[in-house]
Amino acid sequence: MLPLSPSLSFDLAEIRKKAPVVLSLTNLVAMDLNANALLAVGASPIMAVAAEELYELTTIASAVVINLGTLDKPFIDNARFVLRAAKELGKPVVLDPVGAGASALRTQTAIEFFESGLVTALRANASETLAVLRGGGKSKGVDSGTDSEGVFETVKAAARSCGVTLVMSGKTDFIFCGDQTAAVEGGDSLLTKVTAMGCTASALYGAFLSVNPSAFEAGKNTMELMARTAEWARGQTSRPGSFRQYFVDGLHEAV
Repeated sequence: MLPLSPSLSFDLAEIRKKAPVVLSLTNLVAMDLNANALLAVGASPIMAVAAEELYELTTIASAVVINLGTLDKPFIDNARFVLRAAKELGKPVVLDPVGAGASALRTQTAIEFFESGLVTALRANASETLAVLRGGGKSKGVDSGTDSEGVFETVKAAARSCGVTLVMSGKTDFIFCGDQTAAVEGGDSLLTKVTAMGCTASALYGAFLSVNPSAFEAGKNTMELMARTAEWARGQTSRPGSFRQYFVDGLHEAV
């Protein structure tokens, strides 16, 4: 694997030392890969669906990730509850608005949560980001129909006033927080051939927020790790099934 930035290496060491609990209300497609990715970097994942345990789990979590990939009313109610609990308990929250722009339910739920004042960071592709910021953008299911470079200025302008750190993935990943902007180059196209890779970035973001109080720095480190690990995995295989396996291996080996 290519050398990692000092900030990323430091945060990885902290994750492995502290084994932070990351509470994930995530979608049914993503649970397995998200949990294994968190374990690979040294975090402790908890995937929750029962309303009766959510407050208790939020108290022991270091960060919360809310992923809207498979929505229904009980999930939305649970997410609303956890958002309020995380605010009360001072826990950072990552929102992944999967498929925002593809349906009214996904878009309206994502906008509600984003505008609640209870979210620390938004991690999404370009189409989803636009849908959340202005109720626009088109999404092909959960895939982006918009290029991150093409909406850079729009998202940069929105980041100045929204009060939420924005991490937008694409051919180039961009991180925005107030007037701060960063870009992460690299990665590999095979990331788009394995389901739940974007969700995995959001899950890992939760781990980095557990050890780094700067949502901006944690976002940069998350996307750098995704890019460098994808490049290493692509060096081992050209097939998506084995790429997934090598990606998790790469997370485990990253230093």
